[in-house]
Amino acid sequence: MSTVMVANTVKENYDEILEVISQQRLLRYKAFLPKGSGHLGLAIAPYLAIQDASSNLLTPFQLVEIAFRNRVDSAIREHYRGKTGKDVEDWYLWLPEYRTKQVIESAILRAKQDKHSLEIDRNDVISHMTFGTWVSICQFLQQNERYRYDWRLISQKIFKPIGRSLPSSRHMISSVANICKLRNRLFHYEPLWAKANIVSLSKIIDEVKSIHTQALVCLNWLSPSLYDFYAERFAQDDRV
Repeated sequence: MSTVMVANTVKENYDEILEVISQQRLLRYKAFLPKGSGHLGLAIAPYLAIQDASSNLLTPFQLVEIAFRNRVDSAIREHYRGKTGKDVEDWYLWLPEYRTKQVIESAILRAKQDKHSLEIDRNDVISHMTFGTWVSICQFLQQNERYRYDWRLISQKIFKPIGRSLPSSRHMISSVANICKLRNRLFHYEPLWAKANIVSLSKIIDEVKSIHTQALVCLNWLSPSLYDFYAERFAQDDRV
């Protein structure tokens, strides 16, 4: 095979890449190529390297979301049990503000559609409520003067001190909200590293590691046991 044929084949391969990965998406990754690299399709290399590194965030993001969801649900039910004439098992129908209730109604509809039945239980609803919905519920309780006392007690049940001091609930909710935002960016294939000071692949990897650490900090607030189990496994994987 001649050099010209190889060059043509390579170009054709990268032309095809541009047919399925948009130029707009790859343009922001071209900056990580050596100057004069030529074909935009070559940017697929740093794109895939960064995507692969970012995939390490999937598990800690998922653990934070699930732990946060179950802690909030349990804390609210425990706090309001016996204190109101309403059913604490379906607190999500009467406690949140109007805008959040609309989102929850959409979650209920999705649960019915996914189950192909009008008969669903609270677990179906809980599992269909998005990470952002859980964050919004806590922010509403935290910011509304009417729920100031309730939130203080609820937040103590969400985050587990276990003989240690914790930051303020406001700081912890803000941190969890940031993980939610980053999780949504990751799940929508948006870059997590879009900062002015990140100009190299090594800095991107450092940023991914920093985000990973942030997620584990949140997980440790929610479940020290789950944090220990995951962190030990992750450390073992690193040693391999």
